[in-house]
Amino acid sequence: MTDNNLVEAESLRQFCIEALEKAGVPADDARIVAEMQVEADLRGVYTHGTGAIYGYVQRLKQNGTNPRPNITIVKESPHHALVDGDRGLGQLVAFKSMEMCVAKARQNGMAAVGVRRSTHFGATANYSMMALEDDLIGFATTNAAAMIAPTGGLTGIFGTNPVSFAVPTGHSYPMVLDIAVTVAAQQKIVQALREERKIPLSWGLDSEGKPTNDPRTALLSGLMPPIGEYKGYGLAMVVEVLSAILTGAYFGRATEPSTWRPDSTLNVGHFFAALDPTIFMPIDEFKSRMEKLIEQIRGSTLMPGVEKVYIPGEIEYQKKEQSLKKGIPLPPATLSQLERLQQEMELETRLF
Repeated sequence: MTDNNLVEAESLRQFCIEALEKAGVPADDARIVAEMQVEADLRGVYTHGTGAIYGYVQRLKQNGTNPRPNITIVKESPHHALVDGDRGLGQLVAFKSMEMCVAKARQNGMAAVGVRRSTHFGATANYSMMALEDDLIGFATTNAAAMIAPTGGLTGIFGTNPVSFAVPTGHSYPMVLDIAVTVAAQQKIVQALREERKIPLSWGLDSEGKPTNDPRTALLSGLMPPIGEYKGYGLAMVVEVLSAILTGAYFGRATEPSTWRPDSTLNVGHFFAALDPTIFMPIDEFKSRMEKLIEQIRGSTLMPGVEKVYIPGEIEYQKKEQSLKKGIPLPPATLSQLERLQQEMELETRLF
């Protein structure tokens, strides 16, 4: 495999399905997980795409993740649910939970679903975007390995704790925001380590809380700077409350990086919400107002050297369109992980 190769989405999807099935995941569940990971690659979010399948398979092999979870509803009302993921693959648990959330919001105007005893679920936008098919506003978040110290501290308490919003529009691409509350997602640092390159000083910290451009040092320290300093720390805590405290998942120091070994039992928490704009106004009016806002953004006076102002998520939509036409330009680090997976599991599916 070389970095010059383009991979077709369906070939990549089948490759991941075969790997997951060989690791004991039922075919229908494997397809959901593969779909989520390929979607991230299509959108150019390679750090949360199919390169992660290798790690998921290792967890399945070492019993850290349950390949056949009994996903259950612990509590439920017309507007909410609490879901127990039974240590299943996070993508499967999150997909089914957000599917339920969307159905409830479509029926009742708004809904929220909390999840406990899940695992890493990939790209957060995958789940907020599920609401768009029904013209709903979607929200998704999760807690993660403790890498953010409170302002003034040197002990990791919170994860990168990503949040994602997806908002329907008229003729424009939907607005999709997906951000970690750290300056960079942890997987970007992992990707840099695999590709043997330095990271920006703003991405990671050493054990003394000083900026470092060495990805290995940043990962070993277990410390990452939040966005906006104390503001990011505050946002990280809010996410921890919603996705972990509220749901009964592990929180704070119980999620330290050392607890994320392939054979360890995780209890990751997620939180999803969906809102139907029509409980406030007709959907056409809402979309029209969104388009007027986008027009104002587009009409912004440009800074020197800038050709265009983008709406959140627009670049990813354009990358997906190109990838569906020409193939997905997977980076070398992802190709390396897939090649390793193919060799170790003796997969029959070929990517090229």
